[in-house]
Amino acid sequence: GKLTGGLGMKVQQKKLTYVRGKARFKDAHTLVVTGHDGAEGEMTFEQAILATGSRPTMLPGVEPTPRIMTSTGALELADVPKKLLVIGGGYIGLELGSAYAALGSRVSVVEMTQGLLPGCDRDLVSQLKRRLDEQFESILLSTKVAGLKETKAGVTVTLEDKKGASSQQKFDKVLIAIGRR
Repeated sequence: GKLTGGLGMKVQQKKLTYVRGKARFKDAHTLVVTGHDGAEGEMTFEQAILATGSRPTMLPGVEPTPRIMTSTGALELADVPKKLLVIGGGYIGLELGSAYAALGSRVSVVEMTQGLLPGCDRDLVSQLKRRLDEQFESILLSTKVAGLKETKAGVTVTLEDKKGASSQQKFDKVLIAIGRR
């Protein structure tokens, strides 16, 4: 199809061929491509990069709803929730939580491990956490979500700390950002 706007210019500048359709490997250097119009053709290459994308990981037994969303839903949200819980202290949850805090949400983050951004440099994370402590209503570490119950008024969340003590809090919306697969 015809490319418009910024993508078309980038494709032309980089001398790329942009093809939309379904592809399958014929051999180690050939793709068979079926276009949207049904026409089939072959493309040859020296090397191929498969970039098939990812999808959000959900909590077991939980499906996305207008109140319980993934990062995809959070990007499409029509309103700014008064109270937002972010489940997951990784970069996606912290970035989206920061954006909503800047828009006026009272954001809480719950992370199952003992630190934000697992796997990142602890000195850098501690500086970031100090800044996030000012932005967010709360950051609950070593805490897991034991239950989510949707009500007319929002979502009641049951949290469990590392000692096994549970508590309940209510939020307008919940963002599940525990990873992608």
